[in-house]
Amino acid sequence: SSGEQVNLKTLGPQTTLRYPVLEVTADVGGVLYLRERDYDVYSGVGWEATTRRKEQFTSGAPSLGSLTIVTYGVRGVLYVPYYSTSQISMIGGAVDNDRNLQEYSYRVSDTLAEKTDFPSVRYKKLPKETQEWAKILVRQIVGYTKSDREKMQAIQKYVRNHGAYDANAEKMDASCTDFAKWFLKEGETGYCIHYATATAVLLRAAGIPARYVEGYIVDCEAGVGTAVSKQQAHAWVEYYRDGVGWIPLETTPPYGRYFPFSSLGAVTT
Repeated sequence: SSGEQVNLKTLGPQTTLRYPVLEVTADVGGVLYLRERDYDVYSGVGWEATTRRKEQFTSGAPSLGSLTIVTYGVRGVLYVPYYSTSQISMIGGAVDNDRNLQEYSYRVSDTLAEKTDFPSVRYKKLPKETQEWAKILVRQIVGYTKSDREKMQAIQKYVRNHGAYDANAEKMDASCTDFAKWFLKEGETGYCIHYATATAVLLRAAGIPARYVEGYIVDCEAGVGTAVSKQQAHAWVEYYRDGVGWIPLETTPPYGRYFPFSSLGAVTT
């Protein structure tokens, strides 16, 4: 285990932190998802990023331009865009900043033309208690749909339409042992961590490899340095599409128009 964890038991109202974390300058404008780390193990009350073999996370498509990140202070990991045409290798769900860089650049594309490693079964695993209720709910959500893409879209719509977005969402009841179940069956409000967790759990219950991801979301103007604050910290999901690779998926309501197949945040209606 790498020891990186997200404790869902303590999750309560978000604090408004506006201090700057980094600055981003991109040749092409658009909504940018900067990936910090993915988490592969769901315990019911948290996510954990365990040590895994090296994974390539690189696009084989032509570059559309460059992206430069400047961080305020040295960070333990490098923030990674979708999809870099530079060679990127992740270990334990992240790219270690072993050179202590505060400024670094990528060449980026808007498609994933190079299939990433096929995921292990770890990305379909759930605790037994979670598996039981989630499989029943997924059957109700997806009905008779057969393709993974149709299942993904049905789950995306279901989670996005659940409850109301509220940064001041209450804590889960201390007696609860499954955060996703509590949010989907009892919780009336939530924010990105709630929606991303529920989505990843339901995708896994549907047999689709999925993982929970944290990072930052920023709306960039081409050629202009954009400051990113702690308030723009965000959580989303990646699911695996056969023959394509890991694709980010957005289900948090305020970000509902963004479906980031790429660093440029392709918009869906």
